Amino acid sequence: MEWTFDPLAVKNAFFNVERLGAIARRYIHNQYGSTSSPLHGGLPTDRCVAEWWLRSPRVDAIVNGEVYDRPTVELSVSVPAKMTDPRAIQAATAEALEGAFADGLAVIGFERTNDSGAYLLGKWESH
Repeated sequence: MEWTFDPLAVKNAFFNVERLGAIARRYIHNQYGSTSSPLHGGLPTDRCVAEWWLRSPRVDAIVNGEVYDRPTVELSVSVPAKMTDPRAIQAATAEALEGAFADGLAVIGFERTNDSGAYLLGKWESH
């Protein structure tokens, strides 16, 4: 199952990756085009594609409240929870995630604090 989410929305990213067990390997620029919605703050509607591998050991463990031994984290991409320059942060996040995805890495975890979030990237196998 797949859906998209805003890579700058730290709480939502945490929920998708850590609570549901989704991974991400694709980044889409301006998926919904320009909008006048205050929700988007005038930014392009960039999105990560969440992949939910329902029959994977990762999802089974996470949704059952068990400990999941995640693959080795090879890279971390930080996103601040409060944006001082949203356009620059969006561009830097896009560049970092797209580069990692091009290198065969996937978002396999997400860490969150009150001030920021961090995408944890590593190799992903669905089985």
